[in-house]
Amino acid sequence: MYILLGNETIFLPAKHSWAILEKLWPAIACTKHAIKLSTQNLINCIMEKINKRFNTVAIIENTNEISKQAAIDLWRSLEKHELELYNRMHEERIESNIRSYNNLMEKLTSLYYNNVLTCRQQIIIMTFILFLFQKQVQIPLSCIRILVDFLVHENIDIRK
Repeated sequence: MYILLGNETIFLPAKHSWAILEKLWPAIACTKHAIKLSTQNLINCIMEKINKRFNTVAIIENTNEISKQAAIDLWRSLEKHELELYNRMHEERIESNIRSYNNLMEKLTSLYYNNVLTCRQQIIIMTFILFLFQKQVQIPLSCIRILVDFLVHENIDIRK
């Protein structure tokens, strides 16, 4: 838990990597909440830090023409084979990001519906799902169900 909490420079749960988020966030959400107050406080500190430091991670990363021209001015223009290699690597990264994003959303939704969770674990999963919504990628169908359930939930805080 202390490793996850990190320090001011390194905080893994807010790292801009879909592969890390895909594995880490479900593990955080499913953490069995201990009776010990110190463990509960650590989980609360991790969640507070995520709330403060998490910025939505881009799934599809594109470089605009101004940035490309600035790079050419600073260095040199890429040769044809270098540009082809970059384009292929860029497409593979986008596909990997989309796959990790969809896997993460599906996993969180599955955890929410298929596990016996404490109220705190449900709140953590809801928080993660709301953080992850993207305009660039279509929302997985399983997440639409969970959103509808949030909108008609008996708890007014969840409906908000």
